[in-house]
Amino acid sequence: MQKKHADAAVLLIKHGANVNLTNGRGFTALLEACDANTTELVDILLREGSNPNLLDGYPLQAAVQHSSVEIWKLLIRAGADVDKRNYLNHALWFGDYSMFMAVLKSGANVNKLNILGESPLQFACMNSNSRRFAIEPLLEYGADVLGGNCRTTLLHMAS
Repeated sequence: MQKKHADAAVLLIKHGANVNLTNGRGFTALLEACDANTTELVDILLREGSNPNLLDGYPLQAAVQHSSVEIWKLLIRAGADVDKRNYLNHALWFGDYSMFMAVLKSGANVNKLNILGESPLQFACMNSNSRRFAIEPLLEYGADVLGGNCRTTLLHMAS
């Protein structure tokens, strides 16, 4: 992000801009900054009171999609709900080890099921991109080998 954009944001906020308002698409400035992967602006908006839990957890999801560990950490420090969505499965889908570990170390529920009833461990066993790096850490953080509601076992999935 260019310095002038950050300066403009600070100036607008200083003169009363509401950091939690949504635009015509229903996005806050924070979500736009996360989606644009602009760490400096995310930091400014959070320091100025932007709520990281608005919009059903999408700012964190944008951080995962862009594999932005730095933005993820800023959002978590600002009080973002690490279990609002299944961010572990999202990180596994994108296959980024650093992002996956950041989500895991943030205290995400290792047994949270996605909308298909898959646990992060099941998802890792099925996903060749993340299988090689995710199974052991998930087990170390307490993933349930019997969790989820798929019609097969984890051992069968990993085979």
